[in-house]
Amino acid sequence: MDTVGLFKRAAGDFRMRLQKVTDWTVPTPCTEWDARALVNHVINEVMWVPLLVEGKTIEQVGSSLDGDLLGDDALAAWDAAVASAIAEISKPDAMQRVVHLSMGETPADEYVNQVASDLAIHMWDVARAVGADERIDPELVALAAATFGPMFDGARKAGVFADEVLVPDDADPQTKLLAMSGRSA
Repeated sequence: MDTVGLFKRAAGDFRMRLQKVTDWTVPTPCTEWDARALVNHVINEVMWVPLLVEGKTIEQVGSSLDGDLLGDDALAAWDAAVASAIAEISKPDAMQRVVHLSMGETPADEYVNQVASDLAIHMWDVARAVGADERIDPELVALAAATFGPMFDGARKAGVFADEVLVPDDADPQTKLLAMSGRSA
């Protein structure tokens, strides 16, 4: 799978759902977040991408990305964050770099796949919250399942994901992915 291409697709698909938000206080499937908090979280995550891929450490970034990142224009904030991330990850050697994450050094392409996968899941959260199209691109579903599959148990234990939702064995891949991440489609 083309890491940069899938990131761009995930960002574009997230933006389509973001455009549908009219009430920033609407609850989301992430029970601790309303739409504004969820989108702020995702913008924060995207803003980390260019900084970490260019070689900064978590300590160097520090708290510079804390707080409200949406301002008065969430779409403009989103577009700026995505443009910066894409500019960095599209550099010729970017996907061969190593990024410094809290879990240790990670190949940049793996990290960008993690962010794209998180965008895929959170785009569903936004869509569910605002009544928009909940279908996730099948390639993004496959990416998220491959990226997060081995991590779900540990992430659940750490409180990142809710308990897995039971679904039939013949459920479609998106339903299975959402269920593994603690979401009921």
